[in-house]
Amino acid sequence: MIKIKNIPIFWGILDLLSMAWIVGMHIYRGEIPIVHDISSGTISIRSFGFPNYTFLIYIGVLLFYSPILSGILLIVKKKAGLIVSYLQTPFRLVMIIPPSIFFIQWPLNDSLDKITVLGLGFSLVIISETIKVSTLFLWNKKK
Repeated sequence: MIKIKNIPIFWGILDLLSMAWIVGMHIYRGEIPIVHDISSGTISIRSFGFPNYTFLIYIGVLLFYSPILSGILLIVKKKAGLIVSYLQTPFRLVMIIPPSIFFIQWPLNDSLDKITVLGLGFSLVIISETIKVSTLFLWNKKK
């Protein structure tokens, strides 16, 4: 059982593990993580005819990798980690930032059809992020 004082450490570790998973996936594919994200995003935004909005790619990449910051801050139990986590939540729900419990959709990919995976995966993300925010709120309140 996780003690209430260890809640931010738990979520911080999961945030860092989600980023390690993403970086590892890029490296496995032979890509340089942040560089690949910026270059593919720039190509995409230009192909849609918006070359003047490439700055949005940098904002997106910053958001995408922000769990590194929240993970570190949560592990050291800083209030800034809570604030960053709360700010990340809407972006996690619209899948700009990977969820803290990043592995929840992984077993579903091979076992179910894509529509079911999408619906079930989205539901699991909502549930996991609700649990994360509420447990962090509870930890902050008890502190």
